[in-house]
Amino acid sequence: MEMQSCQNLPPCQNTDSWSSWNAWTACTATCGDGDQFRERLCQHSSGSSANDCPGLSIERRRCVIQECLGILSEWLSWTPCPSTCGAGIQFRERFCNYPGTTNISRNCHGETVEHKVCHLTDCPVDGMWGHWGEWGECLAGRQIRSRQCDGPSPQHGGKECYTDDNTRDVETRTCYAITTPPPRVLEPPTIYGNASTMSGGNVSLLCLTTIAGVSVKWYYKENESLPLHVVQPEGTTDLLITGANIQNIGNYTCVITDNGLSSKAHQEVTMRESAAKIISLTSKPTHITDGATVQLTCEALGYPEPIIRWGYKDTFGNPYVPPPVKYTDGGKTILIASYQSILYGGTWTCNAVNKLGADHRDITI
Repeated sequence: MEMQSCQNLPPCQNTDSWSSWNAWTACTATCGDGDQFRERLCQHSSGSSANDCPGLSIERRRCVIQECLGILSEWLSWTPCPSTCGAGIQFRERFCNYPGTTNISRNCHGETVEHKVCHLTDCPVDGMWGHWGEWGECLAGRQIRSRQCDGPSPQHGGKECYTDDNTRDVETRTCYAITTPPPRVLEPPTIYGNASTMSGGNVSLLCLTTIAGVSVKWYYKENESLPLHVVQPEGTTDLLITGANIQNIGNYTCVITDNGLSSKAHQEVTMRESAAKIISLTSKPTHITDGATVQLTCEALGYPEPIIRWGYKDTFGNPYVPPPVKYTDGGKTILIASYQSILYGGTWTCNAVNKLGADHRDITI
């Protein structure tokens, strides 16, 4: 084999070329701004490394993962209280910075501004005149009215109300007295009499007034009609209770009226305690016949009100009440009604008893 050199040939073409770009590297920051890189290789056509490729072998780009969590600084001092008296508002603040920097961040947990009420001393309050009072009575052709330094009153070192010849706490004016009669009123009446009685007793009360021509009317309690056994005789101011019982005790009112005006007085009627006493024992009819109805009535006095009990004497002398008997009127009256009522002829006993004593009476039919 022989070799010889050759000259004047055209230059050889460049056969170096870039490989494909590698994948981007991970972001250099875990939060905030960072960088990513990728590279490629310059290779000869034979596969060996080369360095005659046009362009850059490394590229860089910016990457943002997420905003970094900021860190709150220490609180600054409170601002001065803006008020010299009374209440004001103070503030203090702190900053949200990126870790290790003084760059401001918005990604912090917590408030960056605080405020509080500050109170130094109470502010002085100057006094001011309140409203004028009513004019007083006209005396010797003059009236007076006054006012107080209470709208508001001086407080916390404030000034008193200003007073001079034109600003005072008292005013006067000329007046002309007009005599007006005082409003007419009815003086309450006066009640006389003994308002305490015993069971079955009588009460007499007298209602007197110094005003002529007035109407006088008695009421039980405030406005109830008079109960049984209680009357006001026509044309009188008297109240009469005859044969008083427990229903008659209580408060009585004497009312006087005249031209739309009225006045009244009260009197309590009381009953003194007394032992039970039978005052009446009757039979209607007085003779019993077979099938007839007989009514026996027993009246008793005493206070507290006596309790009435009936008895019938059998052949052995023991009191009892046979079956065909009915009680009425709170036990004061019994009715004997039976086709064999004639069997209940004989002696009946009325027993009256209260805490002070007892009484009994017999009746034969």
